[in-house]
Amino acid sequence: MRYISLISPVISLLLGCNGCHFSKGFSKDLTTTLSVKYNGFTIGRFLLTDNNNRPLKDNKVQGDIPFRIVGNGIEGYTTQEGKVYPGCALTITDPAGKQILEIPDLFAGQPEGISPEDAANIAAIFTIPAQAGVGKKFHVQSRIFDKKNTENEIIATADVLLQ
Repeated sequence: MRYISLISPVISLLLGCNGCHFSKGFSKDLTTTLSVKYNGFTIGRFLLTDNNNRPLKDNKVQGDIPFRIVGNGIEGYTTQEGKVYPGCALTITDPAGKQILEIPDLFAGQPEGISPEDAANIAAIFTIPAQAGVGKKFHVQSRIFDKKNTENEIIATADVLLQ
């Protein structure tokens, strides 16, 4: 796979900053079109995968079959009493720019928070119906954010070709 990666971490000059994590960066996988921009988090790896969690070799997805944007090694959430509060928004836009799916927060039903270990790996699962237009490109986006510090976000996007 070919990657372009522009990573510019910002180092905190405050000594004793409990749990401070701040970074900002961008990466793009030229074979799958997956772009990842992040602010306030540190990240490991993001992939576009099939329904069996195997990395895709291009940007082609099957209609009616789920595919994923998978993020691993996400750190930097605001911690409160040992819990973190991630959010994950999903959108799919058709070739004309019309939104065909918008989910503001997949984790809206988890007000009690989760462990930082569980929040480190997030998979956003998408399915595009075949009747939406086989042979057309669709724009998919996953936005992972920290509900306790909404400036911290990861935006992963891809233009997928529906097969």
